[in-house]
Amino acid sequence: MKSKNLFVLAALLLVGLSLGSYSTDTFANDSSTSEAKDTTAKVVFTPNTAPTHPLNPNDPNQPLASLYLTDPANSGTGNPGPLSLDYVPALTFGPPHANGAETTVASTNKDPYLQVSDTRIHAEGWQLTVAMTKPFTARNKVTLKGISMNWQDGMLKTAVGNTNVAPNATDITLDEDSASAVILTAPSSTGQGTWLDVFIGGSAKGKTSNNKIILTVPGGQVISKAYHSELTWTLAGAPG
Repeated sequence: MKSKNLFVLAALLLVGLSLGSYSTDTFANDSSTSEAKDTTAKVVFTPNTAPTHPLNPNDPNQPLASLYLTDPANSGTGNPGPLSLDYVPALTFGPPHANGAETTVASTNKDPYLQVSDTRIHAEGWQLTVAMTKPFTARNKVTLKGISMNWQDGMLKTAVGNTNVAPNATDITLDEDSASAVILTAPSSTGQGTWLDVFIGGSAKGKTSNNKIILTVPGGQVISKAYHSELTWTLAGAPG
């Protein structure tokens, strides 16, 4: 501690001596001047042309579980951006009881959902439509007549941090005779980022029974074991 005090004292004495050796004019002329310079910063955004990974319908902050991605029918579309339809579900219904009367059959998908991503620089809006382009048909070519499919009470979700205005979700009814139905619409300045429309299901007797998506089958028809239909989804770059 003593040597440190001595060192400080010596430094002060040296400074004092140094200051004393300069004239007043010399000290004034030695003052430094400051200079300023402005520079620029630049960032260039390019369109995102890569596909957007399907997200978890229960937690959009997480990717869809690999369990689903191993099912080719429910593994996402792989469509490229910047405006892309990332995910639509392959649906199953029933099994219903063939009793000849009108039958309502719930989907067995637990949480089917739709996913759209819009990463365009300008929020020009978009619209998602769907149509039943092939009626429910069995292998023996028997077709169910007058069948309809209802989608209702979808819940819009997005990841944390997406503060953009949400698109509009609409309940729809599909049949083989109707035109395409608008299920999601994003007017101009809305719907940017990634959005999910989730149809959350329940259970009955220990099995998934999702009343958010149901089929209504008129009675009095010849019933085969299995029927398959086809839905066509179209994402347009601006609402109609």
